[in-house]
This record gives sequence, structure tokens and C-alpha cells, in this order.
Amino acid sequence: MLHSNFFQNDKKPLLLLGGLAFLLLFSNLWVLDLLEHSEARYAEAAYEMTKNNNWLTPHILGVEYFHKPPLIFWLVALSYKIFGFSEFSARLPSALISMISVYICYSLSKALFDRKTAFYACLILLLSPLFFAASHTLNFDIFLLFFSVAIIFYFYKITHQDKSFLNLIIFYTLIGFSFLIKGPVIFIIITAPIVFLWKNRNLHNKQSLHFKIGLIVILGISIPWYLFQYFNNHELLKYFLTQLTSRITSAQQNSYEISMHKAPFYYYIPIIFGGFFPWILFLFSKKNKYLTKDKNIKLLFYWFIIPFILFSLFTGKLIYYIVPTLIPLSIITARMIVFSKSFKIVCILGVICLPFFLTAPYSVKKLNPTFNIYKSAKSFQKVLKDYPNSEVLMIGKVLYAVPFYTQKEIAIFCEKGCLKKINFDSTRHSSDKLYLEDDYINKVIKKLQSRKNIFCIVHTSVFFTSLQPIAKKNNIELYIHKKTKDYILVSNFK
Repeated sequence: MLHSNFFQNDKKPLLLLGGLAFLLLFSNLWVLDLLEHSEARYAEAAYEMTKNNNWLTPHILGVEYFHKPPLIFWLVALSYKIFGFSEFSARLPSALISMISVYICYSLSKALFDRKTAFYACLILLLSPLFFAASHTLNFDIFLLFFSVAIIFYFYKITHQDKSFLNLIIFYTLIGFSFLIKGPVIFIIITAPIVFLWKNRNLHNKQSLHFKIGLIVILGISIPWYLFQYFNNHELLKYFLTQLTSRITSAQQNSYEISMHKAPFYYYIPIIFGGFFPWILFLFSKKNKYLTKDKNIKLLFYWFIIPFILFSLFTGKLIYYIVPTLIPLSIITARMIVFSKSFKIVCILGVICLPFFLTAPYSVKKLNPTFNIYKSAKSFQKVLKDYPNSEVLMIGKVLYAVPFYTQKEIAIFCEKGCLKKINFDSTRHSSDKLYLEDDYINKVIKKLQSRKNIFCIVHTSVFFTSLQPIAKKNNIELYIHKKTKDYILVSNFK
């Protein structure tokens, strides 16, 4: 248990948390390959942005990619510019934003309660499996976590501490940039706590929030990119509205992507239990009922429960969607630990969890060949780099990170509807290496007959049911260079 002198000022708690955060968040970023398909897709978009020097319109494999706004792609592309193309540079922005989020979590917890609660809230957050996983992968939801806690922290300062004009500008600026992460999704997370804080604000903070100035700041930051894309692609507005409604409701259930993300309403219950284990067990203590009257606990409860319920009701669900709810949950749990004085148990659990987190990436990588935990394009990197003059075809189902790992342009052969199946909703593309044909296998055969030095990355099912039989019929010898559980790398030369 930490001595009471430890919490006399911020220096010791922040030094310990900073060292722990640096150790947990920045170590092992490079261990796992880019995970197909989401992480690899985002890393590839930033890769093509850097290579093509097109910072306004994201592309993946030459296809316009409007699935997400560009802020994270800009940050990752900047990381590539500084550190080169690697798993570490792709994930570095996630780790950095996670570390900043921990500091803001500390500041907010201290403002709501005290230093001791702030310290344990950050300790719990850092040692939560879901936060650790999100901070070690390239994803959008860890950035939503940052923007949500930063926005709420500055709104708390405005309504309860220092309503300076600078704090107002920072508050509105954060909202503006959050729109370049996942659009209006930020309001699902911040609306309830902001309304609660406004209703319970201090009497001396009842003056205007300067909404007109705020609107100018928000629109000035977020709207230019959307307007640019709208005037260059009039289908953009329809696309965003379709994406939004299809994820919230059961509309377009026949959409490949939405059907892949569809899950029952209780989907997040086991995820929050496992992703916040073992700390979630403290929430079931009988002593906690005395804290329910605390208005700051109510604020945190609304911050957690409203997004959790809404995300549970939405049709589209993914594990990381509830990452932004980990901050209020961590602070509530920390307050309960301080109230029940369960410090020794927390320290013991922390010591047990730390080596588990530090070795987790290595364990996953070691177990992956046996259990197929994740798919990766890196499996084919060495072979393809040994043949710099070869051409690479990707057939049937896409591995997004092949260009990232090989620095090669690839030609994609798949059926006409494959754009939606690989999460491209725009049919506009700048690539002359994209072949959308119902008889795409025959196109591949003609390509293999026309020249040597061609590699094909083929999904296992497509290889055995289509490519291999038709190649044999046309007297084309295919040589297997590398096999994974899902993909095969073959060529028409030895």
C-alpha cells in the first residue's frame, strides 16, 4: 500500500503513472503484425496517402475510401514520414493519444474527487485488458476515448472551475476535431455528461457559453474537409447518411459489412466484463451503495451507461466501440476502492497483471499459427521481396496490408460486387490494377499465360475450388511458395 505522503502533491503519483504508462503503452507496439482487416485497412490508407502525397482523399488499393474521416490517417501518415513504414509507426499515434488520455483522466478524477482516486483510476485504466488492446492497435475508438474525456474535462472546468475564454475555445476546438474521427458519433458519448454538468453548474458560471463563437470554431475545423469531398463526390452525403442509419438500425441488413458487424443486444456485456477484468469485480461490493448519492458518481454513471445502452441497441457492433466508456468506469471503480480502502488488493492485482500485459503480444503471436487468432499479410513479405521484379495478383479476397509490407503495387481480381465486400462503398478509383469481373478467374488465367514472374495471393477456398482446377485445365503449372490457414501464395514460375 502506498504511504499517505505519496499523495501530498501531484509529482510522485504522476511520475509513477507516467513510467508505468510509458512501459505499458510503448513497449511491444512492433511485435504483432498489422491485423487484418480493420487495422491493416487503416494503415494501408495512411500508407497510400504518404506514397501518393494525396492528403485530402484517402484511398485503399487505389479506391476512394470515405468510410472514415481523415484525421487519424493524417496522424499515421505523419508518423510514417518521421519513423518510416512499420507496425510501430502505424500504432504510435494510438499509444501517444492513450498516454495523453491517462493524464486527462488523472486531472478530471482529481477535480471530481482527490489525488488518490485519480491515481487509482489511471492505474485501473492502464491495467484494463480492453484499454491495453485498443492502445496497441490502430483503431478509431481509442481516439474517441481521448476526445470524450478531454471534452468533458474542459466542460467541467468551464462549469465548475474557470470559465475563461481560452477554456471555451479549447472545448469547442476539441469538438471540431472529434468530427474528423467518426463524425457525430462523439455526441453519443458526451451528451449525457455535458447536460448533467450544465444542470449542476456553479451559480457563478451561469453566463453565456458563446454558442455562436463555438459554432464558428466547430464548423471551421470540421466542415472544410466534408465540403471539399462533397463538391468532388456528390454521393458523399448519401453515403454518410446510409452508413449512419445502417449501423444504428436494421436497415440494409443485406449489406455485407453490416451483417458482419451484426450482434445481439447483450454483445457488450461479456466484453465489458472481460475487458475490464479484474477491476469490474469491485463494482459488486455491498459498500458501494453509500456512494450512489454522490452527484459526481451520478455524472460518471450517466457517462458510462447511456453510450453503453445505445451501442447495445445499435445493429452494428464491434469490440472497440465501447472503449470510450472505460474512463468513467475506471473512475467509479477507483472511487469505490478508495471508499472501501481496498488498496492492498489493488496493488497485488496490479503486480499480477503487469507481466501478463507485457508478455501478451508475444503470447498471441506465438499462438497464432495454431489458433489462427488474426490474419496477416506479413507472412508473404519475405518471399515477395526476394523477387523485386515480380508482379503480384490478389485473387478473390483481399489482404489490405500487402502493399504496406512489400512496397509493391498489386492487381486485384475479384467479382463485380467485391467492392462492398471489402468495405469500399465508392466505385470510383484511380487504380488501373482493379479488375471487377464475374469471370475474374479467367482473367487471371489469361494474365498467367501472358507472362512469367507472377505471384498470386489466393484465399484457400478460391484456390482449391476455382484457380487450381482451371489452371490445370489450361496446362498452367502453379508453384506453392507459402501457405497460411486462410491464404496461399503461388506463382507461375519456380
